Amino acid sequence: MGPDEPHALPLGATGRDASGDLLRGERAVNRCSLHWASSIESAASSRAADRCNYPHEYVFAEKTDTEREVRSRPVAGNRWPGAESVSSIRCMSSADLARDPLPLLGRTALVTGVSRRQGIGYAIARRLAAYGASVFLHHYRPHDLDQPWGGDDLDAVHAGVAEQLVPEARIAETGLDLAEPEAPQQLVDAVVAEFGHLDVLVCNHARSGGDGELGELDAAMLDGHWAVNTRSSILLAQAFAAQHDGRPGGRIVFMTSGQQQGPMPGEVAYAAAKGALAEITTTLSDQLADAGITTNTVNPGPVDTGYLDEATWRTIRPMFPYGRYGEPDDPARLIAWLATDEARWITGQVLNTEGGFGRWRPRA
Repeated sequence: MGPDEPHALPLGATGRDASGDLLRGERAVNRCSLHWASSIESAASSRAADRCNYPHEYVFAEKTDTEREVRSRPVAGNRWPGAESVSSIRCMSSADLARDPLPLLGRTALVTGVSRRQGIGYAIARRLAAYGASVFLHHYRPHDLDQPWGGDDLDAVHAGVAEQLVPEARIAETGLDLAEPEAPQQLVDAVVAEFGHLDVLVCNHARSGGDGELGELDAAMLDGHWAVNTRSSILLAQAFAAQHDGRPGGRIVFMTSGQQQGPMPGEVAYAAAKGALAEITTTLSDQLADAGITTNTVNPGPVDTGYLDEATWRTIRPMFPYGRYGEPDDPARLIAWLATDEARWITGQVLNTEGGFGRWRPRA
């Protein structure tokens, strides 16, 4: 065998070249390039080396046109403490590897808390629309009117999302107070009535304000945050799962606020309610995985949605290595990606997108 013929062995055969390196056959894998086979065998050799440094060989057997079985076993004369292992490796074509410009085409997404053009929910909805999804917007404007930043023009919010839609997609919306016990089910029912099925649920809504530290709390304050920030999200997930028919693309994304990353002084009720979503993620993801639904929670980090002022920024600027707060589209990119098939292997995770925010760094 010459140096330019590293793959001349028949499938499954093994041999050694002049330097003593183990060679393996790879023929008969339909539509797979020799370059791919070489790359896979290099990876296989690396994995073999990782197994306690025992010499190891990989034998390939064709399974289908695009898959072959990999059986690993110790090289004769060496002992490896373990049974023969089997895995499947897909032969990825160029089409498989290319990124789909409209990965959510034909799917429907519900995004809650889409009421302000400066908000994260608005950025998420626009991203999902740009990815091809039909989008159902939820909002509850009375909450915004009670906040220092005030309410926004809901027609302008709707139009800003609609301009990102592809021709095949649609948009709908409703206002609903998710503090009401029946509201989560009513909201999912409205989406199904409009679009026929719901594929992606993003629980972006939140109750802010009306909070405090120990010594300032009461039962109504705690219950209010629990009802909106926790209970409604779990009930939305329950209603979503009940209508899901097992088709590919089932996604749930909760939103937390990094309570596990550091303290939130003066926001005990909010931190407790949002932190509960992070803690329930693993439990819900385990149940819903059997239905083909992934469940993840995202901490968007400090994002400038209109509530931050210049004086605060001057104080905490050293904590941000990239020299800015997060922008709404920063977490929106991650959340939109989690909704795609590229993220189908990720579930049960709490993901932080904070741009390196260093709570431990000294303030100015």
